[in-house]
This record gives sequence, structure tokens and C-alpha cells, in this order.
Amino acid sequence: MTKPKSKTKPKLTADRKGWIGLVRAMQEDIKRRDYSPKTSTGYVGWVRKFGEYTKHMPIADISDKAAKGFLADLAENGGMATTSQNQAFNALQFLFRHVLKRDYELGDRVARAKGGKYIPPVLTRTEVDAFIGCLRYPYKLIVSMLYGCGLRLSECLELRVGDLDFEGDMVIVRDGKGDKERSLPMPKKLKKELKKQVARVAEQLEWDLETLDFGGVFMPESLGKRRALREAKELQWQWLFPAKELTLVVDEGLYRRYHHYRQQLTRPMRVAAEKAKINKVVTAHVFRHSFASHLLAADVDVGILQKLLGHSDIRTTKIYARTVKRQTTKRMISPLDFEE
Repeated sequence: MTKPKSKTKPKLTADRKGWIGLVRAMQEDIKRRDYSPKTSTGYVGWVRKFGEYTKHMPIADISDKAAKGFLADLAENGGMATTSQNQAFNALQFLFRHVLKRDYELGDRVARAKGGKYIPPVLTRTEVDAFIGCLRYPYKLIVSMLYGCGLRLSECLELRVGDLDFEGDMVIVRDGKGDKERSLPMPKKLKKELKKQVARVAEQLEWDLETLDFGGVFMPESLGKRRALREAKELQWQWLFPAKELTLVVDEGLYRRYHHYRQQLTRPMRVAAEKAKINKVVTAHVFRHSFASHLLAADVDVGILQKLLGHSDIRTTKIYARTVKRQTTKRMISPLDFEE
């Protein structure tokens, strides 16, 4: 009697191993940013499908073109709802920005599942003021920055003390989408409160320095290890909106401070919407949409708005033209500083 041949697992190619490592890196990054388990599962699932679509192409060759093809295939042949394709879009956006550290601005260039022409949701200025008025510290300042500077939530929470230029009245986004740096006008109405916030951070740092095994703030991966170790306790590198508790980094045996978690804004924003009697779904990104829409309505040139938003393709910026009737003059200003 002949023995049945034993089944051996096929050897993984170098490219397949690279994708496995890519998925693991994404899972770790998602966990560090405190995303919900549901979001993590969804994002990772789409990246795995993207890998299968590209036949696990070399990581170095992953491009916008491949992503565009994948999303177009979902829209044309996937038979899925718009919301599902949007999640796939966001998953690849996360992959490119945070894991691959590459530019990713597909915008309207991507074929979408049928769901009508997209119009960004926006609030009126009256609704913005009412909403912000119903928030408490630190959420009031965070949302004011989202609207006043047109920031993505991740960009706002990742601001450091050194990113505020009080002499030049500028806010510097040093690690924006696609690793692009851009300068934004600091809202005059927030300057005093921002200085108070820096003072709070400085006071918190003094307490942290007295903590045993305090290793400083989490530093950018782009910095060398020696410089990161040397400057992690300096005020300029501290988060503008620090987390309430220190985080134990097991591998280092040190405590470090992370920035405020995005999920902590969910309940305060829901309550604020109820108090302000706003019958719309209000998310953090709605304030970035409102920033763009209100500037166009105030005749700010679309080219200037493109720079303020950090868009690589002006076609992405022009989506906001669907919310207003005209846009002409060339000037940089924060909508918080508009006269009533």
C-alpha cells in the first residue's frame, strides 16, 4: 500500500511576504491610532483584496494607477453600494499615507459606484458657531481649528507646539496627506487661546519630566533615533493636544505621551449637534468641507484654496464649487475671521 503524498504548503514569494508585512504594519498603525475594531477589519480586508487584485506586485511598484484600477473594477464589476466602495477608497488612502508614506490624491479621477453626483456636506456659518458654542475644552479648540484652518482631524491632532508660528501668524502642517508640508493662516480669533494651550502643554511637560521612566513624546519616524532620543522631551515637539494618560512602550520600558485620540471626539460632537439642534450628520470632516465651501463663497480663488487644503489635483478642490455659486479673488484668510 502506497502512502499518500504529504501536502506541503507552497512557498511564499518575496512579494507575497512583503504584502503580509504590509498588512501587519497597517494593523499596528490602525491600532496605534485607536480606530474601532470594525474599521480595522474593514480596512485590512480591502488592502488584502487590493493585494490579490495586483497579484501581490512588488511593494515598491504600488502606485496610484494600481489603486485607481482596483477601485474602478469595484465600481464597474463589484456590484457594491457606494458606501462600501468609499470604505475601500479610505482604506487605500490610509495605506498610502500612513504605511507607504506616499502621495494619494485620486479624488474625482476614480470611477465610483453609482450613487449620484457627490456634494460635500457643509454647515452654514450660523450652524458652525452654534455647534462650537456647545463644546467644552479641549473639543471646542480642536473643532475651531478644524474649521478655522481647514484641517483634517488627523492633521489637527498631530500638530505639535513647534508647528505654531505666533510671530508669523501661521500654522504649519508638517506631515499632511502625502507627506506634504503646507502653511495656513492662524485664525486671529484663536491666537490667544492657542497661546493658553501651549502654556497648558508646557505645564503638563513639567509634570511628565518628574515621572519615573518618562521617555518623552512619541517622535516622527523620519527623525534619526539619536535626535529623537535627544529632543523627545523638548517643548517644541510636544503634541498641541496631548492624550490624558501616558502610554507604556513595553519594548523600551518607558512611558511616552501620545496625542489626543480621535474617538474621544465622537460623543462630545454628537451631544453638541443635539444641543445646537442641527439636523445633519456632523463629523469632524464636515468642518473641513465647510471651511472650503465658505471660502469659495467669500470669493477666495480656487487655486489658493487648493494650497490651503493641500490637494495635489485641483479637480479635487473643485468639488466644493458644487456647494457655492462663485469664486474669484486671490487672498488667504481663515473663515473664522470673516465679519458677521
